Amino acid sequence: MKFKLASLLISAMLLGGCGGHSPSPTDQQGSANDAFMQAPQDSAAYFYAVGEGDTARLAKNNALGDISSRISVSISSSMDNKLSVTRRDGRETSSQDIQTRVNAVAKTIEFSGVSVEETRENEDSVQVLVQVDRNVLYQSYLKKLQRLDDKMKKEMDVISISSVFYQLKLSFKTRENLNKAEEYLLLLDAMNPSFEDKAYRQRYASYEDKLNSIKGNAIFSVKSDKNSASLASLVKEKLSAENIKMSSKQANVKIQLSTKVESKHYKSANAKIAKMKIVIRTTTIKAIDNKGDSLSNNVVKTKAASSLSKEDAISQTKQYRQLIDKEGILSFLSGNG
Repeated sequence: MKFKLASLLISAMLLGGCGGHSPSPTDQQGSANDAFMQAPQDSAAYFYAVGEGDTARLAKNNALGDISSRISVSISSSMDNKLSVTRRDGRETSSQDIQTRVNAVAKTIEFSGVSVEETRENEDSVQVLVQVDRNVLYQSYLKKLQRLDDKMKKEMDVISISSVFYQLKLSFKTRENLNKAEEYLLLLDAMNPSFEDKAYRQRYASYEDKLNSIKGNAIFSVKSDKNSASLASLVKEKLSAENIKMSSKQANVKIQLSTKVESKHYKSANAKIAKMKIVIRTTTIKAIDNKGDSLSNNVVKTKAASSLSKEDAISQTKQYRQLIDKEGILSFLSGNG
């Protein structure tokens, strides 16, 4: 009996000790600080997000990244949910490609109207509540679009008075600007649902039609001397990749390639290097129209080497390919002018 009573007393003491402890003010403060901050719901006026990082700057960047992701979702939901979309330039783009592009656009948003509303320093990290003024951000991108829109109007004016060859060359840059304008339109729609984009889209559709017409009217031919034969094949390959038509009889842009070659020899203790056949190639690239009038005259200098023969060195296309990939085929043919 005494044993049972002692056991009951001990149990009561243990239970009382466990249930009777109240958290100290310090414990309560630590618990509050460790809790993740909550962001208000986005409104018509502001985007909100909470970010966490080792520093306040990293936390702010993470918060802005969260807002970018939400804008990306908003853009995606506003686009037609189709398996594929056929662009006006005739190229088909899958919905996956579109989503990849939307994500890339959202990641490159240049934020303005940003303010840090609250900062909380925890033991191992910093949390910040970030607010972005939607109208300030919207106005900054509207100005970007308007500047680009003015630039494209001037480009189209120049294109309208240029030869077929330069129309085609200039059209590549204008297409890049049209893609950038489309990105701005997507962002503006996401930032401000009442944004009117109809006039912009109609104008850009007419630009696309004009550029497609230019490409459809351009017909190239490529002729070369013996030293430029491998380059001629590469040029034809790159023109075909751009869906540019070629015909020796109907061409309105005629490319003529000629290459002068200078052999070089370098002394070396390394027998393999000493036997290398090295050439300096000076290639003249002429473009003329179907009337015989000169359109451009470009000179390209390259170096090539081969362990087999001088002829093999001359036929090397690696440097040509690198230049074309960097500049684009039409800029390579005409120069930067």
